[in-house]
Amino acid sequence: MEEGPLSMSSAGRRLVGRAYLVFRLGELGISRRQAVEVVNAILDVMIMALGRGRDVEFPFGRLSRVRTQFGARWGNHDDRPAHRDPYTVQWIPSWEGLKQLLGPEAAEQEAGEYMFDLRFS
Repeated sequence: MEEGPLSMSSAGRRLVGRAYLVFRLGELGISRRQAVEVVNAILDVMIMALGRGRDVEFPFGRLSRVRTQFGARWGNHDDRPAHRDPYTVQWIPSWEGLKQLLGPEAAEQEAGEYMFDLRFS
């Protein structure tokens, strides 16, 4: 098997996104096909919830749908760029999530730059 940045033989260290989740489920004894179905089902439910304007909560924070800010000129013409979605997804970290992302020392130093979800603190 060829070694590459996304190869399964890299023990999951270089995998990101769906591939990482599928790999970790495989470590629990789930077949690759079943793991892909599980990950896709979970992501589909998350996408539907965000599409309805609901938040998706995790132990490390939450994802929220927020309105994309366009320039003042776009509001005057009741028009927006055709290739831009009026909504985007924003991650609002919990304190634990920020510590896992940045490390405990860096989280203490940079905490002021982040908006926290205090329900998780």
